[in-house]
Amino acid sequence: MAFDVKQDIRDRDLEKDGAWMDWDEETRFLVARKTSPRYKAAFSKGYRENERLLSSKTNTKRADDIAEDLMLNCMAEHLLLGWEGVTDGGKDLPYSVEAARFIIEEHDDLRSAIDEFSETRANFIAEADARDAENLEK
Repeated sequence: MAFDVKQDIRDRDLEKDGAWMDWDEETRFLVARKTSPRYKAAFSKGYRENERLLSSKTNTKRADDIAEDLMLNCMAEHLLLGWEGVTDGGKDLPYSVEAARFIIEEHDDLRSAIDEFSETRANFIAEADARDAENLEK
């Protein structure tokens, strides 16, 4: 089978503005693609600003802390863009970057799922989104 360049075209708006990732029957997260310009620019800027410390061979604990902080900040600000069905003590928790940072820092399984979703090209293909909508209507 030949590679058809017209098939499975990525939706750049979905990549930038996010696609919905279902978590359970009540909860879903709006996730941007890891290749989105905003995420890449923020990550690159953070790396450049901390390059000397991140490359340190003598202060590896500090380098690891900075790398994790950079990753969490970039994810919270540029990958996890919203949610539905997230609560705090039974009350709806409105989306904010600070709340997103807290959630992905404290919930490793969710962080991993968001990371995997953001890297999966199929989640950001316009045709796949249209097919999913059609399937929901049936």
